[in-house]
Amino acid sequence: MYLLLVVLNCPEPLCWQAAFLPSEITVIYRHSHAVRTISGLQKPTRDALCACCFKSLATQPAGRCGPCRRAFHIRCAKSVAKVRKKN
Repeated sequence: MYLLLVVLNCPEPLCWQAAFLPSEITVIYRHSHAVRTISGLQKPTRDALCACCFKSLATQPAGRCGPCRRAFHIRCAKSVAKVRKKN
């Protein structure tokens, strides 16, 4: 449910279904936060979403990744770096 509501930004009538038609999956992905954030279609405003947790950048201090220019919360970027260092 979290994945459908937060990451995929699933429209309300679809999020309660147990299965989806191919056309419904297309609608879900087209409007998802993940696609908008990771594809670079997001405008760099304070309304933008963190590319890691998909929550508003206005809630915490944020920065941008150097090579890809995606926006992250500083705390999320530190968490990702910490996990990458362990692996």
